[in-house]
Amino acid sequence: VYKRQGIEIEEAYGTTIFDLPLNSQIRAGKMRAKFGRINTQHRHSQNFATLPIVAGRFIGEHLNPVAVETNFLLPMPWFSELSVLAGTPEVETANFDRDPDTNNLSRMLYNIRLANFIEVSESLGVLFGGSYATGSNGVEEGSRSHLIGADLYVKFRPLKDNPFQELRWQTEFMYRIADVEEGEINDYGFYSEVVYKLSKRWGIGARYGWVDTDDIIEMEEHDDEDAKSLMQFASGEEEDEHGHGEDSLGLLGEEYRISAMLTFAPTEFSIIRLQYDYLDQDFASDQHALFLQFQYAIGKHGAHQF
Repeated sequence: VYKRQGIEIEEAYGTTIFDLPLNSQIRAGKMRAKFGRINTQHRHSQNFATLPIVAGRFIGEHLNPVAVETNFLLPMPWFSELSVLAGTPEVETANFDRDPDTNNLSRMLYNIRLANFIEVSESLGVLFGGSYATGSNGVEEGSRSHLIGADLYVKFRPLKDNPFQELRWQTEFMYRIADVEEGEINDYGFYSEVVYKLSKRWGIGARYGWVDTDDIIEMEEHDDEDAKSLMQFASGEEEDEHGHGEDSLGLLGEEYRISAMLTFAPTEFSIIRLQYDYLDQDFASDQHALFLQFQYAIGKHGAHQF
């Protein structure tokens, strides 16, 4: 992945391929943590050119620590997987960062996810899960962030009637609790998107995302200078001692974004996507954006997860 600062390795990990006790599997390296659904999807496999607004605020482009992860298949009559990850809190999102007490194992980043898949019929499948991530956030010694998530994915594909038509619904809710110098942040948000594949080549989709990052800290408790400093930190107008600026734990207010897209697949390995976004924010003027995205895959490419 190319970033403004240079080139970043998005994922590089190894996976066990031999049998382990308890139907388990181990991954080790730099990997996308299994927090929710959108974080496990690379950009080329996502349905829209932009991230859902709540994902952008809470987990960033990707939550991909250097870590060790163990996955267990639970003895259920349906597919049920429990994932447990432990790794470094130094990741892209400002919700997690290295603690000054680096030798304390409790300050590491931990992520737990339970995912369940049920095949309702030959044409209908449902995947739902819950996630929890916790770790130091680097604001000050001992400060932590907690992320709680719930996700749902439904896919309907009438294979017998029309194998090229497909309806997909994906939605996620995220809740954050974070320690900051002024107190504690409690905020939340969600997104919901529907994608309909009209034919072998064409597809349409719509998404609504909303997030409330208002802070529960009463501004009356601070004098004018403290309040001004807090709002500057919230809006990213200044950096703190850890270098957080635009990527700080923002306490900005409510915002929502509506997206609509049209895709055309000239071949099995390419996509052209046209997308329109409308963004409404309490702390800034409304924004309209138009995106034209082109993707082309070269070489071997593994099958995407359900």
